[in-house]
Amino acid sequence: MLPTADQLAWVWKRAVERNSLAAMSGRSLLPFLRGLADRLLDILTADEPDPAGSYRVGGALVDAHFTEVAALQRTMAVLGTQLSGGAAARPGGAGRLASTTGLDRFHYRKFRRSQAW
Repeated sequence: MLPTADQLAWVWKRAVERNSLAAMSGRSLLPFLRGLADRLLDILTADEPDPAGSYRVGGALVDAHFTEVAALQRTMAVLGTQLSGGAAARPGGAGRLASTTGLDRFHYRKFRRSQAW
């Protein structure tokens, strides 16, 4: 079963709150991650998911400067653990989960482009 957006955001916040260059306080971090959690859960549960949805989530993370390796690793660990249970049970769910957690590739590419001179 999938977590609620609130549950996912809380676990995610605890995992990354000290591992990011983002100048985001704990007070603003939870609502930010709650919004991203909503998007990810929508991707996994939609009848017709938006294939670019995970890329927008990755873009939001990069834009918020969640570019530390530890923040990315912890994000992927949280998403893999929290979202894997319910995704595989739905038709096409495993593919959706792979697409959603493919956000690590996007995050890395966008970060590398931002570092180019």
